[in-house]
Amino acid sequence: MDRMTNQRLGQWATRLYIILFIVGLFILTIYTFVQPQKQTKIFEKPSLNVYHHLNEKYGDQLKCSCSLIASTYNQFVNIEPLFHEVCSSSFASDEWRVNLTAGLIPDLSTYAQIDYRRFLSAHLQFLTGLCQLSNQSVTNTIEQFISSLLVSDQLLSEIHFNEHIHLLIEQSKSNAPTIFISLLSLIRNLNHGNAIVSTYGTNFMYTFPWYNEVGPYAVSQAMIYDNECSCALYSNCTTQATFIKINSSGSIPIKGLKMGCTPSESFRMSTLECFYDQSCINLIHEYTNYTGHVTSLSLRTNQSSINITIAELITNQFIEQWSVSMNYSSYFEKCLPSLCSFTYIQQINPLYIVTLILSCQGVSTCQLEFQPIEIYPSDLDDFLKSPVIGDFNNDNRLDLAFFSALTVSINVLPGNDNGTFDAEIISEMTDYAWVDSIILDDFNHDKQLDLAFVDTDANQINVLQGNGDATFEILTTFSTGNGSSPRDIIVADFNNDSYSDIAVVNYWKNNVGIFFGYGDGNFSAQITFSTGRDSCPVSITVADCNKDNYLDIIVVNQISKNIGVFLGDGNGNFEAQRTSFVGGGSNIYPVYIAVGDFNGDSLSDIVLSYESQQVIAVMFGYPNGAFGGRMKFTMESNVDSFPLIVSDFNGDGHLDIAVGQGDLYGLNVLVGNGNGNFEVQTILSTQNYIFIPSLSVGDLNSDGYQDIIAIGDYSSSLYILLNTCQCCIANIPETSTLVHQ
Repeated sequence: MDRMTNQRLGQWATRLYIILFIVGLFILTIYTFVQPQKQTKIFEKPSLNVYHHLNEKYGDQLKCSCSLIASTYNQFVNIEPLFHEVCSSSFASDEWRVNLTAGLIPDLSTYAQIDYRRFLSAHLQFLTGLCQLSNQSVTNTIEQFISSLLVSDQLLSEIHFNEHIHLLIEQSKSNAPTIFISLLSLIRNLNHGNAIVSTYGTNFMYTFPWYNEVGPYAVSQAMIYDNECSCALYSNCTTQATFIKINSSGSIPIKGLKMGCTPSESFRMSTLECFYDQSCINLIHEYTNYTGHVTSLSLRTNQSSINITIAELITNQFIEQWSVSMNYSSYFEKCLPSLCSFTYIQQINPLYIVTLILSCQGVSTCQLEFQPIEIYPSDLDDFLKSPVIGDFNNDNRLDLAFFSALTVSINVLPGNDNGTFDAEIISEMTDYAWVDSIILDDFNHDKQLDLAFVDTDANQINVLQGNGDATFEILTTFSTGNGSSPRDIIVADFNNDSYSDIAVVNYWKNNVGIFFGYGDGNFSAQITFSTGRDSCPVSITVADCNKDNYLDIIVVNQISKNIGVFLGDGNGNFEAQRTSFVGGGSNIYPVYIAVGDFNGDSLSDIVLSYESQQVIAVMFGYPNGAFGGRMKFTMESNVDSFPLIVSDFNGDGHLDIAVGQGDLYGLNVLVGNGNGNFEVQTILSTQNYIFIPSLSVGDLNSDGYQDIIAIGDYSSSLYILLNTCQCCIANIPETSTLVHQ
């Protein structure tokens, strides 16, 4: 083989190798792409009929999140006990017993020792008491059950719901007689153990004559009943109940009834056979000289046998049947699932492969871009926090105000409308140690922006009057109560009088305080609304949660781990708090809140951050003021110390969320798609160990895009993040509503 042939064959071998390599790489890539994928189908706010259809299709793999995780059982369960007929008959009534025994000789010792007339009144009285106590015990058990809570963050299927209720009811039925029977047993054992002599002389009899008349003891002898049973040894010794004929030694037995050591013990060994027999009842009437008429009990096919002892009836608390009705539709309405999801493994199929390949072509996520400008207002500024944006000097340009802890002052940077600022203007507040949660409004109607903030350590709210030149002076101060520790503040008009009111959360007092404004810078005394014992409210915002066009108050109750909603009526009145559980395990507590419509249903939704967690949670609102369907979004580091800002940063008409992060020292934006889902993007990484717990938003350079102000905690750094709107679409709105920090 010549040299040219070898060279040509070598070239073909190389080409074949390259082709095979490319084909192998392509196959490997396709194989990687078409591996079975876990897919999730989401069904938002399904109706009961839709849920039934989904449950039939997906079974236990269908998961539905409840908007209310706790409801009392009485809202969907009804329990009616059917007691033994004797308890509702004349035999268990005090009236019949009194009338029946009125014809007896008052001194029962007149009758023979084994004459049932000695026992009759006590037996009937015992029967009445047993029926009443059984009824009371059963009623208490039922009330305790139906007032308890069914707690579940997931909707139970109808089958699991019925099984759960039946199991709990069976447990309640078995536990119901426990206390009742235990008390009766205690009394019986005490009576027998202490050898207490019955006043009827039925368990012990005194022996006469007493041989030692000067002794302190009365000699007694135990009574002996059937089978040589001694009352000294046993309390349940009995014999057949009989009537003794007068002036005769003859006796007439009474069906089912017993006499013995004590009336209570002998009645326990008796049956109700006589009360089912009219001739037996007439016999009792005859020997008690009773002239009235009482009808015997009717023997029902589904009732207990007439031969069952009273002791067995006591064990069952005289209940023959439990009637239980459950309403699954009512339970569904109380759970009010926000969404249902079904997770499955997507198997390989041609359509999926084509869709996957097409989805990889030309699709890329647009990254938000902000131009960061780090500034240092002055060498004296340190420990900056609580930035707010507004026109403080009446030049129609947005300025920046913030609190400086080192100089104990409110500092203002006048804006130039191009993202730059002039030298700061300082308003000292030497009487105040710390400022938290600054809010803006014109509290005295002088057309100048004023400031209000909480001073947590001093337990008070301070209002600073704006002078129109970017300076401030004290207007008024009012207390939130000793030891209240106010944490967050919001301004709104709660009573529709066109004057700004202030609401505050008082952490250690477990309440929301409202100060109604008079329009002149003065406010009413604080009116409080409880957030629940040991709830510790830490954050507050407002929204119209139930679509009645009146503002409602939303608070984060940190220790009780729930959202509290106070529905307002527009006149300054609020309903009692409605709560929605926000999740969180041991030592995981919610901290900050912001509100907005994240899924386009025109209802207020909320976003939460959690203490020492890397998670942001979004919960969706319902027209009744509840929140549910919690969706979690994971950050790269903790976000617990950082307030949340809601705005539309990319101009797509969908709200986004901005939040600082801890360990990685930067700023994240969760870009919303309008359906309740978000993509996490990092827009700032400080890389110099500066926390960013304080944020504000506004258009600082009049380009129609929302910019961000970020202040580094424990530093003198202040970041101006100018939105380049790299991802913005056309027709960007000029303004964006700032939701409370």
